[in-house]
Amino acid sequence: MLILVSILIVALFVLSLASYVQTSVLNAVRGYVRGEGLYAKAQKDAVGHLLAYAQSENSQQYQSFLNALKVNLGDNQARVALQKDDPDSDRAFQGFLQGGNDPEDINDLITFFIHFQNFPYMKEAIVIWEEADVLIQELLVLGEKLKQAIENKDQSAIYSHVEALHDLNTLLHEKEYQFSAILSEGARWIKKVTIIAGSCMLLTIILLVAWITRRTLLSIVETEEELIVSENRFESLYRTELLGIIDWDKDGAITDANNVFLNMLGFSEESIASGQVNWRNITPEQYQQLDNEKLREVLEYGHCKPFEKVFVSASGEAIPVLVGPALLGGETNKGIAFTLDLSESKKAQNEIRLAATVFNSANNGILIADSNLNVASVNNTYLELTGYTERELLGKAPPFFANAHADGLNIKVELAMKNTWQGELTAYTKSGFEIPVVITINGVRDDAGAVTNYVIVLTDISERVAAEAQLRLLAHYDYLTGLANRSLFVDRFNQALSRAKRYDTMLGLLFIDLDKFKPVNDELGHNVGDQLLKTIATRICQQIRECDTVARYGGDEFIVLLEDMEDGDSAEGVAGKIMTAINETVFVNDHQLSVGCSIGVAIYPQDAQRTDELLKLADAAMYDAKQAGTNLIRRAINANG
Repeated sequence: MLILVSILIVALFVLSLASYVQTSVLNAVRGYVRGEGLYAKAQKDAVGHLLAYAQSENSQQYQSFLNALKVNLGDNQARVALQKDDPDSDRAFQGFLQGGNDPEDINDLITFFIHFQNFPYMKEAIVIWEEADVLIQELLVLGEKLKQAIENKDQSAIYSHVEALHDLNTLLHEKEYQFSAILSEGARWIKKVTIIAGSCMLLTIILLVAWITRRTLLSIVETEEELIVSENRFESLYRTELLGIIDWDKDGAITDANNVFLNMLGFSEESIASGQVNWRNITPEQYQQLDNEKLREVLEYGHCKPFEKVFVSASGEAIPVLVGPALLGGETNKGIAFTLDLSESKKAQNEIRLAATVFNSANNGILIADSNLNVASVNNTYLELTGYTERELLGKAPPFFANAHADGLNIKVELAMKNTWQGELTAYTKSGFEIPVVITINGVRDDAGAVTNYVIVLTDISERVAAEAQLRLLAHYDYLTGLANRSLFVDRFNQALSRAKRYDTMLGLLFIDLDKFKPVNDELGHNVGDQLLKTIATRICQQIRECDTVARYGGDEFIVLLEDMEDGDSAEGVAGKIMTAINETVFVNDHQLSVGCSIGVAIYPQDAQRTDELLKLADAAMYDAKQAGTNLIRRAINANG
């Protein structure tokens, strides 16, 4: 029995550990996704400054290019430090800090990298990261070449380097997107594995509880039958020697005993005949007062109610027994007594108590139902979870059966065919609060194979459901603003482009980059910057229709997809409304903030036919607007000629 309890404890510990690992992975993935956004933003800013330098030949733009790449180089430093045989956590911390990561997230990033760098998904992500860092080094080299070409007034070389810069920028975008995608896929895989492991452990608990319950019920039935026979059919049992029977006198002598009694205590017939066995002498001291009280009752009334005591066997073992003494007819000092060995009964009672302890201390709600699936017993966990009382449940079908029927599930039919059922349902508390649960039902059969009971286990999966929702959010939505992330936006863009081609409609693409946002982050901190981004995201959403899509493309960049436009001017009109909304003062805590924006506009089908071309044109138009000043809107240069 101790082994069974140990297995249950280990299973519950593994379930808790799986939940902790899943939560830790979510936190680490969130940090790396945010870091990827900072990496992508810095790289894009660096490219923008380098393009501006190529146009203006302003050396400050080149210095801004180098400053922007410090974020990427910091992340490179962190990765290299952690990939050493003896990881340098301090140098990695400084690298991540230079990369703009929140100090509170950096320790989680380091721990996740060290422990999961050989995990297939993380390993693949690190390879992509290394490839991106190589491209960053190429970007530095290209920047130096462009600088030399500008200083030498070599227009042909400048044009060649700018073209190479665009190609390199595209490759970096692809690597950044692949990095986020592979981490999200890895998080989903770990969630699946932890769910499977938890389900296996839960099934083990269910089978153990069912086995213990079955043994307990059978022991109770056997014990009750033995007691009834011993009380109501004494004479029949005496003849068949199912009970230990002795002849005794008040002085303690046992003058005769049947084989059951002798075998029970290990005495021989010779020891009885020679008077060596005395019922007082084989009774432990703590029971002698009880013996004297029962003896007085027998001598006065001729009998007494059977009572429990202990005899010491010939080998010195304490044997718990039930004794029923009575005087022989006409005698005043002699009598007869039956003795029933209670060893198995006591053992069964201990098992019952242990099973009851496991039953009521389990973390899952457990119900024992009869063969008609009406509740016969319920543990405290279920009562606390649902708010019902035991009286409200006994003799009735479990409340969640009605929910299953409403969902088109016929649990009774499946149980009749398979003797087991498992599924997810929405259970309700007594007050009507919804609880997502996994319900497992297993039938308990008797020796003849007939179902006598059902063990029903409810597992509250609220945390798992919340974790799955969080994973979906991380996979498709920006963790800060709640807007679609880059991956989801590209998917929606492709779908919208397919619809536009099918129905011959127009699409508008707005690429938005905030002006003067970096000083807010640097001077007032990330918390103020984050609140500012949330407010800007809300304002952009207020200027578009429900059928349109807004996404946070990275850092302080947003992108808007406008569907079913009447003409190209409509997109610029929406861009103007968005710019006006962004320019309004934002109040964060005690700070009064003002930012502007630069917006690039691309139209399908006038400007380009493909998703990547439209994105590239809108991005280039935004950078043209940004280089020309602040709060400007630029239309893309038609790629179709």
